[in-house]
Amino acid sequence: MAPDLIRRWAYALLIFIHAPLSAEVTGYLKIAAIRVEFLEDESPGTTGNGLFLNFPLETICGNYTIDSPPHDINYFEAQLKALDNYYRQVSFGKFGIDLDQSTVFPVQGDAGYKLDHSMNFYHPLGQEDQVERLSTELFRDAVAAALRQDSLNLGEYDLVIIFHAGVGQDFTVPFLDPTPEDIASAFIDENMLNKYLGGPLQAGSTRLKHGIIVPESQNHLLYSESVFSELDSPCDFQYGLTGTLALMVGFSVGLPPLWETNTGQTGIGVFGLMDQGSNNGRGVVPAPPEAWTRIYAGWEQPLNITANSQITLSAAEKNALIKIPINHNEYFLLENRSNWYRSGVSIDSARFSIWQETGIYPPFIEVLMDSTQLDRDNGVILAVKNYNLGLPASGLLIWHIDEQKIRAGLGSYAVNSQRDHRGIDLEEADGAQDIGNISTLIFDPSSGYFGDMWFMGNREYERANPGQSGKRPIFSTFTYPDTRANNGAESRITISNISQPALDMTFNVDFDLPFFGVPKKTLEFLMQWDLNGDGELEFFGGGDSLWWSRLDLEKTESFYALNWEKYEVVLVQNDLEHSFVLIGRNQDQIDVLWFEFDLNQGNFKLKWTRSISSPCGIGFIEADYIRGVVKMTQGDIIYSITEDSVNIIQLEAEENCGPAEIEFSSINNDTFIVTLGLEKISTSSGNYYKGKFIDLGLIDLELDGEVDIIALGSSGQIFAFDRFLFLKTGYPINLSAVPPVLAGDLLDDFHPEIIVKNQEGDILIINYKGQLLHRFSDKILNKLEMLGIHNQKQALLTKDHITLFKDSEADLGNFWRTKYGHPDHSREIALQITPANPDETVLINKDLTYAYPNPSYGSWVKLRIRVESARKIEVNIFDSAGFHLKSIELHNPKSASINELIWDVSDRQAGIYFARVKAIKGKDVEEKIIRIGVLK
Repeated sequence: MAPDLIRRWAYALLIFIHAPLSAEVTGYLKIAAIRVEFLEDESPGTTGNGLFLNFPLETICGNYTIDSPPHDINYFEAQLKALDNYYRQVSFGKFGIDLDQSTVFPVQGDAGYKLDHSMNFYHPLGQEDQVERLSTELFRDAVAAALRQDSLNLGEYDLVIIFHAGVGQDFTVPFLDPTPEDIASAFIDENMLNKYLGGPLQAGSTRLKHGIIVPESQNHLLYSESVFSELDSPCDFQYGLTGTLALMVGFSVGLPPLWETNTGQTGIGVFGLMDQGSNNGRGVVPAPPEAWTRIYAGWEQPLNITANSQITLSAAEKNALIKIPINHNEYFLLENRSNWYRSGVSIDSARFSIWQETGIYPPFIEVLMDSTQLDRDNGVILAVKNYNLGLPASGLLIWHIDEQKIRAGLGSYAVNSQRDHRGIDLEEADGAQDIGNISTLIFDPSSGYFGDMWFMGNREYERANPGQSGKRPIFSTFTYPDTRANNGAESRITISNISQPALDMTFNVDFDLPFFGVPKKTLEFLMQWDLNGDGELEFFGGGDSLWWSRLDLEKTESFYALNWEKYEVVLVQNDLEHSFVLIGRNQDQIDVLWFEFDLNQGNFKLKWTRSISSPCGIGFIEADYIRGVVKMTQGDIIYSITEDSVNIIQLEAEENCGPAEIEFSSINNDTFIVTLGLEKISTSSGNYYKGKFIDLGLIDLELDGEVDIIALGSSGQIFAFDRFLFLKTGYPINLSAVPPVLAGDLLDDFHPEIIVKNQEGDILIINYKGQLLHRFSDKILNKLEMLGIHNQKQALLTKDHITLFKDSEADLGNFWRTKYGHPDHSREIALQITPANPDETVLINKDLTYAYPNPSYGSWVKLRIRVESARKIEVNIFDSAGFHLKSIELHNPKSASINELIWDVSDRQAGIYFARVKAIKGKDVEEKIIRIGVLK
């Protein structure tokens, strides 16, 4: 196997900070190439003697020698041509080298400028901690030597490259490094110049802020054939200079390195220039930058896919990139890369065919030169037609991009610093995370290999996904790897039907749940209602204006511009006409506007507007749906808003902006009263539950005809109570949820689900038992607005996007679709489900009778008993020795409901206790023994 490129440039990093994720690497660099030589010596720690190879040299590789001498001015001009050809091709002509305005110095003669030191002065053995300083001094000394001999105006150039005599310390070889004092290639940044030289380098009237150091060659065979002569294929250990140059220039223009700069471990392997791909094709065929870097550089733009699509993706065309959003920060980038030099034939497959026929495995460079069309000049391979020739296979590359991670790492070159959370991560088709992880296998996949690419017939993919053997690959939630977000949330994305490798590959992109947005980004959803009385639900929204739309969201009708810092909208019906009130606030002024829908004109009209001066802001708004009155409560101030006026109907002596009491109610006339701050929930029967809550919703979770209360705690916990405020089994659950709480049956499992978003922006769907069913990664990080219906599907609406779920059916009133239940803020739920009758054959449900918390670490234990038809409950508590400690009785318990009894354990010793629960109805008795642990 060929040696890998060592990341010895990790110490020489330019600190660029790009606030937007765009570098705009366009135009053509004018380069000043300065050749320098060292004092001649015979040091065994360095290659050569400190001077350029300025004479022809025969090697064991003959005509297949890479970067063959003489290394005169023509040779270095050829290196700049090779660099230009590479960048112009991979950038589609947007970036390259201005060869006419670039110069190789000295312009006469074959020798370079002479330095005052030998080569090993700048990289002495055993002084690795001084490498950064010495590299900076080498850059300074090289520029100074050029200025002493020639009056160079370096201000005419965009970049200074120092070519020094000898080989770079940039590669490992399959044995102990014989020349450890060679100089590593480096990018000298402004920070290094400030640290070691006190500021930018003064070069005449020019101040140099950065530059590059590279060797004259990377081909060790030109200097010491004897070291390689015992190998079976010594010519496979030649390397060209083009890849090193391209990588260093990438540094200079702000393309971030994609390996782990703190350890040197690869991050994307051989699949991109800014990592080990710079060394592909023995350094003469460096890989193009991977898809994200090409976009970042401004060379290409992807096609954004947000709906189910059949894709054909070219391996050769500009902008042939597919972007599939996962969430606000993450997305997949897909590109088709082909390493063929003719249809279906790669360099590696040709080498294998030759081995099958002759028993000889030819070097990569021989097949490259014999089989492909190459331009060569002065020993340098100037250009190849396809810079993907050095890849290990052909197929799709699927990149997982995390822009939040990229932004955090751009300024310190830490884009891929975390192996388990890279900003640019290859989804390796073999299901492993090999790249960058040290391998103990004989076959080392840690730099990337054919199994990482996606194509039909990839046996490594089939090994990880045995159900796909012989089939076209699928990339989904249930494959290895999978399409989840970095935090584990489901993306709902499936990429399937991936074809065999081809110049035009095909595949399907499917979203498990259809997902689309409003046609204008300035619009957002507010509510859904039958506004015009046609039996169909219309969308109503805001944003930069008020608008409404019938079934076709492409046709929205805007009717009033919005210009408030904050606004609320509430629907109200009066005389069977649909109206709504908008309340907007700017600073201490509140504007109240009343709109009515004109059936004749088929649109809304503004009836009147009023202004109120109030420091309290927009309070709680509620509509009396029957009388056509809207109330706005601001602490102790209550405004009554009718179709004609705004009136203060209650006003205390002093304006109080504190919380107001509001009510939530069910069809059974159970009323749940909370303060606006939701500090306490209470019922009309007097039961209450104290806690810090920030949102409420009503739903029938068990479909027993009894209303349940979903409450959101101040720390994001989700509580579920029955109508007597007994906490339901499985709750609370801590999911870091944020308001609002919505509920309804979206998933075709009959029972309703609870729907919230968490602080990370993921959509959480929880079943009625309190189990997290799905965590969907929200593609657009915005507020959860409502549950609605669209295209005969149950729909979840965020601020400006819709996700479709199951077919819409009669919901039996069992939906909590908006923050306050309905667009009129009525905060009521009207169930059309027959309440469950108690099972008269059973006294208690023993499966739902237990103690919690168990064990108890506090001062109490609750005994939860699901009563069916029992008329009395007796509980006797015993210690582990059988001594009776306490009796608790409950007469006339609630039938077909949960009943709770509290046992105070504050004065009990730690240990095991037993509660004997006895249910009684007449002469019938049922018992259950509950074991309880008490810990102190």
